[in-house]
Amino acid sequence: LIDAKNIQCGHMTTEQAQLLFESGSERLGSGAVIPIADAETYGLLGLGSEDEQHYYAGMGTDFLKQLTDLVSAAIKPHLKK
Repeated sequence: LIDAKNIQCGHMTTEQAQLLFESGSERLGSGAVIPIADAETYGLLGLGSEDEQHYYAGMGTDFLKQLTDLVSAAIKPHLKK
């Protein structure tokens, strides 16, 4: 996921949900995992919903791609080199 810099949407395993959303992970119905990256990968952004149908494999990810671009640009000046 990190190396490919792909957005993943859909149901998560229990382990994935606990890693991204420690508290409340038991209520997660679906989620999106978005690599935060520019030329380098900085980390992952996890979005979750209690609705099992909110995030699903095959959904359009244009908005999520724009979100990761904004977050990447916002945090880049604050990263230590």
